[in-house]
Amino acid sequence: MMLESLQSLPDGLAETSDAIAQIDGMFLGGFVGGPVQGPLAALGRIFAGSPLEPLLVESLPALARGELQERHFVALAAARAALQGAQHDALHQQALAALGRASATDEAPAAPAAPTPMLEGVRHWLMELAITGFARLEPSTIRSFLPSLAQLREQPELAGLAYLLTGFTSELLGALPVAKAEDVPLQRWADLWAGAMLRAAGAAQPAEPQPVSGTLYPLGLELREHDQLISVVFYALLDAGGSTSAVRVTRSRFKVMAVGGDMIWLLFPELALLIEALGQGQSLALADMPQLPNGDLLWDAQRASLGGKCRLLDVAEPLLAPQAAQAVASRPAPALERHPVLLAEPVVLAGHALGEQGLALADGAALPLDPRWDTAQLPAEEIGKAAKLFGLLRWDAGRWAFQPLSAATAAGKLSFAGQSAVKLYKKPPKSNPVAILEERASRLLRK
Repeated sequence: MMLESLQSLPDGLAETSDAIAQIDGMFLGGFVGGPVQGPLAALGRIFAGSPLEPLLVESLPALARGELQERHFVALAAARAALQGAQHDALHQQALAALGRASATDEAPAAPAAPTPMLEGVRHWLMELAITGFARLEPSTIRSFLPSLAQLREQPELAGLAYLLTGFTSELLGALPVAKAEDVPLQRWADLWAGAMLRAAGAAQPAEPQPVSGTLYPLGLELREHDQLISVVFYALLDAGGSTSAVRVTRSRFKVMAVGGDMIWLLFPELALLIEALGQGQSLALADMPQLPNGDLLWDAQRASLGGKCRLLDVAEPLLAPQAAQAVASRPAPALERHPVLLAEPVVLAGHALGEQGLALADGAALPLDPRWDTAQLPAEEIGKAAKLFGLLRWDAGRWAFQPLSAATAAGKLSFAGQSAVKLYKKPPKSNPVAILEERASRLLRK
C-alpha cells in the first residue's frame, strides 16, 4: 500500500492556490474602482505561452482598463477554471499512483450547443455580480434574477446550470447584505460564479448514451443537498462484456423544506431497486441500460432486475483496494468537473483501525476521515468494527481524506449511508408529504 505518499503535496499546488486567491480577491470589492490591475497583470504572466494566452492577452488588459464586457469575464472564468483544473489533474495523478491505478482515455469534449437568449441573460447577471463585488451585493440584485431562474429550471437540457444557480442564489439571499468583507466565503462564491459563467457561456450538447448489459454490484451511496435540491449518487462496479469498471448513478430533484429527513427518499421511487440490492447484498442484472461516455448510467429501473446474493465488498476488494492486482482504470473527469473538491476515487480498505485522527491502516499509514462522512447513517461504531470499508478518497481543506459510504463485518453484514431508505421503501408512510405536495400542485394546474 502506498497511501503514505498522500502526505506530501504535488509540486506547484500551493503556488496555484495563491494565484486563484488573487483572482478571487478581485471579486470581493468588484471591478469598478477595485485593485484589479496588479492581479490581472500577474494572471497574464502565468498563462504566457499557454493555449489560453490568445484569449487572455485581449481580455485581461481590457478588464484592467475598465472595459467591462461579457466576453472578458468569460475569459477570466476560463483562466480560473484552468488553474483549478491543473490542481485537480495533479492531485488525481497523485491519487492514482498511491492506489496503483491507470487513467482511462480522455473522452473528446462535447461540442457546444447553439447560444440562447436565456443563457445570455444568465451571463449578464453574473457579470453584474462581479462588477458590483460580493461584499457590496444587495438582496435586490439576487431577487431580480429569480424569474429568469424559474424559466431556466424548466429546461431539461440546462438542468446542471439550473441546479448550480438555485443553490448559489439561495446561499446569497441567506447571507446578504454582509456586515463586513471578512464574512464573505470568497473562494466558495467565486467557485460558484466561475462554474456558472462557464456553463452559461455555451452549454454542451448532451452526450449520446450507449446501451450496456451486464452485472452491477452496488457498493455505496452519498447524499448531496441544500435547501432546494438533493442529489443521490450511487457508486458501483459494472461487469459488462468481460471487463469491469467503476460507474455512478446520479439522480437529482428540486425539493422544499417540507420534505426532509428520511422523507427525501420518497422523491426517488425509481431508486428502490438499487437500495434493495444494496440492503440485501445482491447484484443487479442490467439489460440495455443507457450509459454515457464518462461511465455514468442513466438509471432506468425497468432495465434492471435483482441478481444473486453476494458479499459486495468482497467482490470489490480485488478491484478497488490500494495497489490491487486487477485495479480498475479511473475515468477522467469532464472539463467542468475538474475541481479538487470533486475528486472522489472509490476505494475498498481492509485491516484498518479507527482512532481520534481517523483511520490507521495496516501498513502504518494514517488517513483522516472526510467531513462529508454521514455519521448519523454510518456511525463510528460501524466503522470501528468493520472488516472492510468502501468509500471515496477525497481532497478537502488541503489534505486527502476518506469518506466512508459502507462497512462490512467479517460475517458479511453491510451497513451503509442511506440505509434508512430500506424500511421506507418497504413500508411508505400513510401520510406521504411528497404525494400531498404533488396533489396540491396538480390541483393548482387544473384551475
